[in-house]
Amino acid sequence: MREGHIEHFYHIRDQFNLGEKTPENMLYLLARCVKGSVRYGKNGNFNQSPDKRRHGTNPKNIAENVYAISHLLKGKVSFSALDYQDVFDLAKPGDLVYMDPPYQGVSNVRDNRCLAGVDFSDFVKAIEKLNRKGVDYIIS
Repeated sequence: MREGHIEHFYHIRDQFNLGEKTPENMLYLLARCVKGSVRYGKNGNFNQSPDKRRHGTNPKNIAENVYAISHLLKGKVSFSALDYQDVFDLAKPGDLVYMDPPYQGVSNVRDNRCLAGVDFSDFVKAIEKLNRKGVDYIIS
């Protein structure tokens, strides 16, 4: 990888935060930020730092990978931004629900990098609903 990749990351992040919220900038930030984990500050700006241990996917491979994944998922997947309980209500046998909820111990503390936590007992009850309905799920 060429020299200056860390500086380039910060340049793209600055562009993104100044309003250039293009798919290319978002994809680059996701591919290069620490643990692929998006973080926003109090002012709403993307504030995650670059992963200095790896350099991300070679840009020559990105388009090929995106098209291959798109081909595999086309017509089989839907993405939504709903309350998890609404998603559970819609889910039916044959669906696979993937969840990456706020982790216990990191979302109800002073550090506000993550969204407010999910009440554990409510989450357990909701998971029991998926079990009763026979819906498959993954919790990361």
